[in-house]
Amino acid sequence: MRSHVFNRCGGLRKPIADGGVTLVEVLVAVTILSIALLGYLTVIEASHNSMTDGSEFSLASKAISDSTAAERGLGFSSLSNGTTTVSVKGLINGTLTTVIGPMPSAPLDQNLKELDMTVSWISAKSAGAETTTLTQSALMSNHS
Repeated sequence: MRSHVFNRCGGLRKPIADGGVTLVEVLVAVTILSIALLGYLTVIEASHNSMTDGSEFSLASKAISDSTAAERGLGFSSLSNGTTTVSVKGLINGTLTTVIGPMPSAPLDQNLKELDMTVSWISAKSAGAETTTLTQSALMSNHS
């Protein structure tokens, strides 16, 4: 059914079709969908960043754990004071630095050694601008 609309001068305007969608309605719908999609993309990006962080910290933690196990496997007598640095596979510019020395609270006790291990890397999500570190300390004793 078509309805006719009269203009101010009493003349007949073009008939208006019933049930049509106007351009304004389409633009409003597109705007709402765009905002919803933008929110969804933000959630996806945050999720990806969290997964990247988790993966990097997992690799760093494994490197520290493997290093600690290797040092303990060698035994106390093989530990010598000093610093060593090795690369860590899977991390951008990843390095593991191990510092072995006397325990600071008991520097004269020759039966205790402290191992400070730090993994440093460039975060994949930071485009080379952010260095991330993970540090862990362990004590080794010569006591039986």
